[in-house]
Amino acid sequence: MLLNLEPLFSDERQSSADAVTLSIDCFCEPDSSLFNEEADVSKIHVTGTVSNNYGLVMLESSIKFSYKAPCDRCLTTAKRDFSFDLSHRLVNKESDNDDGDDILVEGCTLDLDALITTDILLQMPSRFLCSDECKGLCPGCGADLNKKNCSCEQAQIDPRLSKLKEFFDRDKNI
Repeated sequence: MLLNLEPLFSDERQSSADAVTLSIDCFCEPDSSLFNEEADVSKIHVTGTVSNNYGLVMLESSIKFSYKAPCDRCLTTAKRDFSFDLSHRLVNKESDNDDGDDILVEGCTLDLDALITTDILLQMPSRFLCSDECKGLCPGCGADLNKKNCSCEQAQIDPRLSKLKEFFDRDKNI
């Protein structure tokens, strides 16, 4: 979705009472490259406003969607609802005192889909878990540790450190 922001950038009025506001209420199709192949993502609902207040053009948005995918620890399919409230300062030309937070809108047209994709990537957790307490799978037998305990030896020793373990075990027997 492309937003034409020319009325906001060309408006020279500096009072909030005269501010121009654009309302956003749309559904975006999720970008398939954005999510895991096995993920089921609902349409992404975006609401918000773009306004010029005292010469400062701001995008205030709320992004909501549901995400269903396998847990990264136990592989159980889980569904979570995500909701992000974001704010961006929009500029149509670069300035010397840019702190890196401004979004440069070239030609007074904002590609909202690209901005939403970037926002989602930055807000999503790096690992998708069914719950914060997920114990995952046993590395030995593959049992789901959330459902049952396994009989595998829990203290797995790195083979490179096995001689050190033997040394300390010998000390205990003396």
